[in-house]
Amino acid sequence: MIEFRPVTRHNFQQVANLRVAAYQEDFVDSAIHSLAQAYVIGEACKPFAIYHNDNVIGFIMFRYGLGHKRTEIASIIIDKNYQSQGYGTKAIQLAIDLLTNEGKTRVVQLDYNPSNLVAKHIYEQQGFSVVKLEDNGEILMERNLWHSH
Repeated sequence: MIEFRPVTRHNFQQVANLRVAAYQEDFVDSAIHSLAQAYVIGEACKPFAIYHNDNVIGFIMFRYGLGHKRTEIASIIIDKNYQSQGYGTKAIQLAIDLLTNEGKTRVVQLDYNPSNLVAKHIYEQQGFSVVKLEDNGEILMERNLWHSH
């Protein structure tokens, strides 16, 4: 089982030490970069360490308040030592559950580098659909969490 816990001074170094495989380094920002973004942007960003048991295995950050009840999964990293074990899929499922249960999000957005076929597969498996090619060359995807009546 995995869970999200806030990034604190107690787990900061473990989060800072997260690494992806060398070929993935162009696909994602480091956790440090995302934490710096959260610091600058403020309350709209919610960074979490991803835990399996008591081990930090990854990082995820939500960016709220994009209008029309949209929330972005701004970053997701699974450490290279924990990849190919289903944790990325479980983290996306947990993120969808968390955002659904909060009730503030109608649409979840994320983007990925088109060369990152593993991410594309996970996101499609979890119900995300392509919206457009962004100016930065990444693919924007989204998933509806609930429908207005």
